[in-house]
Amino acid sequence: MLFLNMGLLVGLLAISIPIIIHLLNRRSAKFIDWGAIQFLMDSMVSRRRRILLEEVLLLIARCLLLALVVLAMARPFIPAESRMPWLFVLPGILFATILFGVSFAVCEYPRWRKGIMIAAAVLVLLSGLSILFEKWLNLSRFGGAVQHDVVLVIDSSTSMNLKVDGISNFDRAIEEAQAIVESARWGNAFGIIVGGAVPSARTDAPLTDREEIKAIIAEARPVGGTMPVPDTLAAAADLLARGKNAVKQIVLLTDGQSEGWQAESPSRWSYVAASMERLPTRPQVIYRRFAVPDSIRNVAVAEVSYSRAVVGTDREVFIDVRVVNSGTEAVTPEAVELAIGGDVLSDNTIGQLAPGASETVRFGHHFKKAGGHAVVASVMVEDDLSEDNTFSSAIGVIGKLRVLIVDGNPAARFMDRAAAFVALAMAPSATTAGSGGADGEGGHDFLLEPEVVDAVSMVGRESFDEFSVVVLADVPRLPAAVAEKLAMCVADGAGLLIAPGRRSVAEFYNSWSVEGLGQVTPAEMAERVLALKNENISPALSSFNHPALKLIADRSRSDLGAVSISAYWRLSDAAADQSVSVGARLNTGVPFIVQRRFGKGFVMMSACAFDAFDSNLATRHTFLPLIHEAVYYLANPAGTELNVMPAAKLSVLLAGKADLGSAVIEHGLVGSYYNGLNFEKFIVKRVDKGINFPWNGQSPGDGVPGENISVRWTGSVSPEFSEEYTFHATTDDGVRLWVNDKQIINDWTGRPATESRGKMELQAGWSYDVVMEFYQGGGASYAQLSWSSRSTPKAVIPTERLSTSRGMADRSKAVAVSVKGPGGEQLKGSVKSTDEGIVASLDDGVMPGLYHISADNDFLMALAGESNSIPFTVIRDEKESNLAGLEDDDLNFLRKYIAVLEPESLAQVADVLAGRAFGKELWKYLAVAALLFLLGEVALARWVAKRRRTGMEKTIDFEEYTQPSASFRQQLERVKTVSGAGLSNAEKTATGSRVGAGD
Repeated sequence: MLFLNMGLLVGLLAISIPIIIHLLNRRSAKFIDWGAIQFLMDSMVSRRRRILLEEVLLLIARCLLLALVVLAMARPFIPAESRMPWLFVLPGILFATILFGVSFAVCEYPRWRKGIMIAAAVLVLLSGLSILFEKWLNLSRFGGAVQHDVVLVIDSSTSMNLKVDGISNFDRAIEEAQAIVESARWGNAFGIIVGGAVPSARTDAPLTDREEIKAIIAEARPVGGTMPVPDTLAAAADLLARGKNAVKQIVLLTDGQSEGWQAESPSRWSYVAASMERLPTRPQVIYRRFAVPDSIRNVAVAEVSYSRAVVGTDREVFIDVRVVNSGTEAVTPEAVELAIGGDVLSDNTIGQLAPGASETVRFGHHFKKAGGHAVVASVMVEDDLSEDNTFSSAIGVIGKLRVLIVDGNPAARFMDRAAAFVALAMAPSATTAGSGGADGEGGHDFLLEPEVVDAVSMVGRESFDEFSVVVLADVPRLPAAVAEKLAMCVADGAGLLIAPGRRSVAEFYNSWSVEGLGQVTPAEMAERVLALKNENISPALSSFNHPALKLIADRSRSDLGAVSISAYWRLSDAAADQSVSVGARLNTGVPFIVQRRFGKGFVMMSACAFDAFDSNLATRHTFLPLIHEAVYYLANPAGTELNVMPAAKLSVLLAGKADLGSAVIEHGLVGSYYNGLNFEKFIVKRVDKGINFPWNGQSPGDGVPGENISVRWTGSVSPEFSEEYTFHATTDDGVRLWVNDKQIINDWTGRPATESRGKMELQAGWSYDVVMEFYQGGGASYAQLSWSSRSTPKAVIPTERLSTSRGMADRSKAVAVSVKGPGGEQLKGSVKSTDEGIVASLDDGVMPGLYHISADNDFLMALAGESNSIPFTVIRDEKESNLAGLEDDDLNFLRKYIAVLEPESLAQVADVLAGRAFGKELWKYLAVAALLFLLGEVALARWVAKRRRTGMEKTIDFEEYTQPSASFRQQLERVKTVSGAGLSNAEKTATGSRVGAGD
């Protein structure tokens, strides 16, 4: 405990006033020794004890009264994090006052008086030392007149936009930050951190230039999202470490919302404490909390979800928008809107939402174009926090999902093949049945693009990178090298579906493993079981718990109960393997669908083949959604992840590694067609299978004119041999060619069809960026790109050697891209290939909301949606809309790790930064106590005075013997009445005289 007016404690000497008065009263009393006093001494003992007690009580009351008045004027207060409890210091001073006064009341008892005086002196000494020790502690904590390094942390989370008294807490934080800098002692250095979803340090080190600091504060804007307090304080500690002053302090300007403090995570706070312990002095965290309204009206869009994990252009998808009331009042929104590209869908059926209630609104939408699409949901309502009324989501829509189906029973009749029903379920068209592939011609638009191959053709296969999912339909076995390549493809993120049948060899599948990754198949094939004649074996719907099987597990919509299985493999139940899960069982209890997580991909295995020999499953309505949902699920790990959590180094997976050869990357080159001879006006982008166009003045198609055009082809080329290659560009008119950013042809002139050459050393297995530019003025037009080498005769570069990825699939070279932020600001990012796939990175400007990556780099063209950009979102935590404050218990928990001060006003913050302690003042309580003691002293004095007078005031009736008594006078009057009639006046006089004389 400390005192603001320490000098006024000298006024405690005033307690000597009632003591002096008491002593003077004692000295004024005189002792008279007279004869009978010895008989009265014994009767006065009890009276003297009573008088002594009364004197003690009066001295205590009067001394305490003066002490309380003096202490109140000295303004005692309890400092933040006080080490010396006020319940020791203040009572110690008051008790010493009591003992000091009592010691003078017991003057007649020297031993008692001496002991009481010593006790009073000890209490005064201990109280004084406690005050001085507290003073020293505060000087060491607050720095006194020493210069400070201060980091101002401005909370810019979503909740800080809430207005109180017409001004948002964020604006209030800016104002107080400016005031703190303005009122600070010269020499104090300040650092600034804007605490949004990711803490952003606005200074490299604490600065002493006030004007510069104030300008930086003025430029701060709300970031949104949830402020992770441990990460923010750790960043503040790192910034303090770059300062030169010894005293370190952190001022946290926040609304005290509980979300983001992570009080339930001791490990996070241990890390913060460790980062602060590394500083020369342990920094104080000055927790300046702004008020929030007791009553809040707030409705927020909490989530946007999709009915399918894999969304394609083949059919409609359902989009669910969840709206919650996170305020304290019931609210009825006007409507919920969903914006996708240029389409805006609206639903006004949402009803009143009670506090804490939520409602989900479902929309349907059919995406027409593959690539990334932005989906923005909004709730139409007027509330106190409009920033959470909108929720953005991004989704990667797939145009084609390539699936390789390996047929283990290549029968003459197509319907007898093991892969027939699987292929038809994916793309029921004649092209699939006839040629083993589906190209979408004839009006068909299927998301899945299956390619059926015989198992024998797998010998010598080099790669599965073109496919997102591989299906082994009753395949007996695979060559060892092919099996390993397929397993590694799955480990990179592809999916594998194994449907073993009567031709499958259990020994191969049970021993299929990869060094370092373990077993490939999720279960051992124990034995082949044939159903008895009257035995009814079917899938048990109650056991279907796999995510891909939810759609068909509903008994009201599923006909799986009518499935009859005639033969199956008894699969092992590997309950001990954490990477294996049983998704469904047969009614016999045997696993029906088993799954293993293998690297980054999934391996799914069924107990039977999907043909007509093992069951009638292929004839059920449920079979088609079963195959589709299984393939979508297996392909999902290879898909994009366009909705990410906030991070300091933000990375977005635009395309998985397994996705590069199937849904995103195509064989060929990306052709960008323009009006004008120098790429003046963009017309269209498309994928050309190669460059071999004898247009002869005709239109290249897609609305492109035949003359006055320019074309830029971009992509990559993969040579077959490691040797020098010669590139031959034959064009009419001009041409330019770059290979791996090196220009090897430059003939940008008008001319008839002429061949230009350029040479370059290439390595087999590598991908090299290729950019070819061409323009055609008028007349005939021609464009062809060929190559030749020692081992390769001159020929047009084949399609399979070209890729739209511009080499991104094989090299980790970062490419700069332009990114538009949620507020329309232009940010810098980069895109490169990693082990995960194509990854976009953004180093700064991270805040929750919708971002757009420009598809100017042509290898991103296949990822771009309708807006010719790739959207992604930084997710806003829905808990940020919950405005509950930090509890005292949580704050006490945090004090175990950091030193937290809680100033209640800006003035108290300034006191701390100026080296002055602050705390809770007690003078009001002392003043009230002094008033009560004053009233008590008056009452006590009157009681003592009255008690001393009681029994001492007695009436004494003294009889006067010099005058006739009353009885005599009455008798005389009677005599006069009886004898007065016969006497003369003289006789009466004489008689009266005698009577008077004789009376």
